[in-house]
Amino acid sequence: MSYYVLATGAAPTSCTSQTANASITEVANPVVYTLSGNSICASAPGTGTITLSNSQTGKTAPPDQP
Repeated sequence: MSYYVLATGAAPTSCTSQTANASITEVANPVVYTLSGNSICASAPGTGTITLSNSQTGKTAPPDQP
């Protein structure tokens, strides 16, 4: 199967531009993060905790895709 990128400009010209075939690489889904913690209360600052586990390093996503 072939993939390509098609860009379309805004009106009034609505001009288009298309790339040659694009290379697509399939990868596994990322690991789900686990966020846990206990009560965080403004009247008792510094007493709550938040923990992030199962995080990955070295993984990136385009700025528009978290």
